[in-house]
Amino acid sequence: MRVSLAALATHQSRSFDIPVSVQVRPSRGMTSEHHYTTNSSNLRNMLKRQTDLSGVAIDRFMSDLRSASTARLSGVELNDKTLKEIGFFVD
Repeated sequence: MRVSLAALATHQSRSFDIPVSVQVRPSRGMTSEHHYTTNSSNLRNMLKRQTDLSGVAIDRFMSDLRSASTARLSGVELNDKTLKEIGFFVD
């Protein structure tokens, strides 16, 4: 399923891992929305393993998150297994 991701750093930190709240919305069709909490390392790893995004796109997204506390990605393909792992259930 193609989704849009909006990530918000819940507080700024100089450490490598920062707490992140992620909003997941389907890019088309359904009007549902899901929020989950993770950290920046887990989010980066999920994007690397579970999407076809380039390393440059992921790095830019993570840089936006660290510098502006918010970052967005549109049209990200996530499979049903990954969506279930983060708590977004698809019927």
